[in-house]
Amino acid sequence: MKKKSFVLLILLVLISVFSVGCFDGYFNGDNNNGDGSSGGDGNTTTEETVDYASIINNITLNVMQANFKVVVAHEVSFVETDFAIGSGAIIKREESTLLGETEYTYTLLTNNHVVASGTFTKNIFYVEDYCGERIEAEVIVRSANYDLAVVEFTSTDKYEPLSFNNSPLKVGDAVFAIGTPQFQINAVTIGKILDEIAAPDSGDENSTINFNVIKHDAVTKEGSSGGVLLNENLKIVAINYAGIMNADTGEFIASVSIPVSRVKQFLTNNGITI
Repeated sequence: MKKKSFVLLILLVLISVFSVGCFDGYFNGDNNNGDGSSGGDGNTTTEETVDYASIINNITLNVMQANFKVVVAHEVSFVETDFAIGSGAIIKREESTLLGETEYTYTLLTNNHVVASGTFTKNIFYVEDYCGERIEAEVIVRSANYDLAVVEFTSTDKYEPLSFNNSPLKVGDAVFAIGTPQFQINAVTIGKILDEIAAPDSGDENSTINFNVIKHDAVTKEGSSGGVLLNENLKIVAINYAGIMNADTGEFIASVSIPVSRVKQFLTNNGITI
């Protein structure tokens, strides 16, 4: 952190709300953490080379249908109430046909701290698509060490999964955060890769990441947890899980995200193939 900055920062990862913390550093040319991010040749994406209007249009047409709200509900006195809300995205689709009707089984990624809100064993899980359709879901695997969870659901509606990025990241690369912050559906914000940093201590037992994460400045807010971070080619480069805010003013500073290489590692460790 630069000595000239005396801004008080705070990191919070609370239930399904998207909050924040801060460390400074730079990508190394040789990334020893296997996080899929590197300093490369030092070239950066400039605003002049990015056609933001076309990218946002493509996100609207091709990505939003894969973005879901993740809802955690509890039943109290026989009344079901939404307890926590986060974001998630479809990464896999399988289909089966019975008596002429096709049903799809979807694999969706979100944060562990979203689904583990409150008492996990008593949680009731739902996903909600861009049209507001709510579908009951099941948590298949989850990990606090990765702050990731896999949710499955079935539907007769056909959604197109998103795919992972396989190229190195550079400081300055344009990125696009998509999620459901503050009860919005398919909110898109634009930013740049700022850094690769040590994961801040969240103080949350459901988010105990101990590897390097991506720092970027695409705005995220409460409910963005579990949302995807995309590159210009609409590939997933990371999963948002927390952000950096000024503890005094609440002003947004930056966001932190789980690199796609760690996402793949989590999936492989749990026998999930994409």
